This record gives sequence, structure tokens and C-alpha cells, in this order.
Amino acid sequence: MRKLYVCSKPFPDENGELRPRLIGILTELKPGVSPRQNGEYQFEYKLGGTFPEDIVRLTSFPDINKTYKGFEVMGFMKKWLPSHDFDGLDDILKRAETSFENYDEWAVLKTFALSDGQKHAYLYETLPKDVIMYERL
Repeated sequence: MRKLYVCSKPFPDENGELRPRLIGILTELKPGVSPRQNGEYQFEYKLGGTFPEDIVRLTSFPDINKTYKGFEVMGFMKKWLPSHDFDGLDDILKRAETSFENYDEWAVLKTFALSDGQKHAYLYETLPKDVIMYERL
């Protein structure tokens, strides 16, 4: 299983330094095999103890105690994956080292998500060194 850490955009910590917060983990349970067949995914919050709920809760996943799977996660994923008519799709496929014929949805997801600076959350293969965690992994 492959995992991506879902982190917030950087917010000031108690010392005023900008640091991202770990929100949760997106897991690929089963890979997709073509551009027309999506993989199976799961999202789970990693928010133990007290945390600034209004900052880190994702609107796609309102219940922080629930593990999300299936269609609920695909709605979230659509925000992160470029459409097939996206103007820069060829460049993204090249950077993701995949092609339309041998589409690796996970590779496209992590490549496109990290290149889009307009998001309120970011996807990482490894946790940023300065991330704030509310729950131990």
C-alpha cells in the first residue's frame, strides 16, 4: 500500500514560525489499472488530543473520527487529479513518469498535488521535517 501525508498549508506556530500541520493519511488500497478505472483509496485523520479544528478539518471529510473510503474519497481525489482535457496534462504525465496508455493515477496525484500552490492542503510522500503532529504515527 502506498501512502501520502495530507498536511495543511503552513500556519504560524507559537513562536510565529510557519509550519504545516499533519491532517491525515491518504492510502492507496488498490491501484487503478487504466485512466477509466480508478484505484481504491482511504483517508483517515491523524488528529489526536486538542488541535485547531477549524484550521485543519477538510470540508470533504467533516467527521474527524471516521475512516473514509470509496466514493467519498474519490470526490476528494477529483480535486487533486487533473482532468483528461487539462492543458498541462502531458507535462504532468511526463513528470510523473507515466503515460495516458499506462496511467498511474497515484503518480499523477502526487505530482499534480505538489505542483498546485492554490490548495489549502498538500500531499507529501514523506513528512516535512517541520510538520506539527497532533497524534503520533
